[in-house]
Amino acid sequence: MVELAKNLNTLFNSAIGLEKQYAGMRGEEKDAEKLPDPKQLAWAQIILAQRQELDTTLEYEYARRVTIEPAASSAVMQVRQHSSKELIKWADVYMKTLLELLDVYAAVIHIQEGKLRNIIHDYLSYRLGEVVGGG
Repeated sequence: MVELAKNLNTLFNSAIGLEKQYAGMRGEEKDAEKLPDPKQLAWAQIILAQRQELDTTLEYEYARRVTIEPAASSAVMQVRQHSSKELIKWADVYMKTLLELLDVYAAVIHIQEGKLRNIIHDYLSYRLGEVVGGG
């Protein structure tokens, strides 16, 4: 779990760095008005800000499949259509990093839920032993 947490931290740092880089690069493009607003390509920052609402596998996977991936893909496609080669390369790196981040984040949530299930199971087993054993 420690290695997974380190990997998650690295991915968040990389994705947020790329998101901040986009904001600067966007302004240098000749067709900047055709490019997505930087807020549309700030998914690592959004996930961090909304992590309390995305703390179960069901909530997270729903947000990922219905909102995050489609919106990020759409914004990246828009970047690819109206940008320089440098920004197109940025879009490819960002999407790869974001998808890896989403996968690792899902694994962390799943592991945390598994640990919680084990704690609850152990507690209920203990309580059942008290009830059945007369303790």
